[in-house]
Amino acid sequence: MRETTGRNAPQVEAAKQFSIDNSVDLRTIELDVASQQSADEAILIGPSAPRASYLAIDRIMGADQWADVGMFMQNIMLLARERGLHTCPQESWASWHRTVSEFLGLPAELMLFCGLAIGYRDESAPINRLRTDRAPVEEFATFHTDGHA
Repeated sequence: MRETTGRNAPQVEAAKQFSIDNSVDLRTIELDVASQQSADEAILIGPSAPRASYLAIDRIMGADQWADVGMFMQNIMLLARERGLHTCPQESWASWHRTVSEFLGLPAELMLFCGLAIGYRDESAPINRLRTDRAPVEEFATFHTDGHA
């Protein structure tokens, strides 16, 4: 794992304070794609999920189609919840695209987009009872009506 004292330091500190304030075991890490130890620890992200899905997109598609994959994935996640399942999108797998693609036997024309764990969350795990504060929408979005903000 790499140190988290760099560009993400404010978010790391906020997570640490949240952990203290709410008596939960919450740790912030940054995966190092050049480290085998980091890769081994990353595997711990979703091994308890009954199903691990991986989404790939044809390499001839551009960034515009990446949004299409995201919307498709959101539909899968909504349908899973409708059926009582939980999901966890995992974009971090894209950092390991060569390894995952080789393991899955993806043809060269497909590019790994992300992973998606599907299963039932463990209600007894403290992390699954964690509820974080949300920033007010005004802090990150501007709505325009009739040409005015």
